[in-house]
Amino acid sequence: MKDNKEKEFNLEIDDSINEIIDEAPGSNSFIALRKLRWSENGKFKLDIRKWFTNSEGEEIAGKGVSFMTDDGPANLIEALLKNGYGDTRKTLNGIKDREDFAVRVKEVLQEKNINLNDVEIPTIDSIEESYYDPRSIL
Repeated sequence: MKDNKEKEFNLEIDDSINEIIDEAPGSNSFIALRKLRWSENGKFKLDIRKWFTNSEGEEIAGKGVSFMTDDGPANLIEALLKNGYGDTRKTLNGIKDREDFAVRVKEVLQEKNINLNDVEIPTIDSIEESYYDPRSIL
């Protein structure tokens, strides 16, 4: 019988979610979003963790966090977006295939009283007009 100090871990990764989200060039470490469990009978949980690759190419789990509830990941996304993280176009592109995408976009635009016909999409010409040549001042 093992006492509480000698817990045995059996890490298992569910490949349905396995995304490297940050990696320093030339480093042997990366941060990944994965679904994993730490015991044979445990539930798979979404996890953000630093991983290290040893000289044999094996991945070794570092410090990280597993979400405790199904709401945790959604709350994280909302917090990141609210605080200015994420590229708007990439975010929209990532969710465009969701069944409720068009309806939710329409709801938000209506809530903000935005008429798409009034929205101007920047062109190359309009972007170039906002820059100036500093030599013209001299």
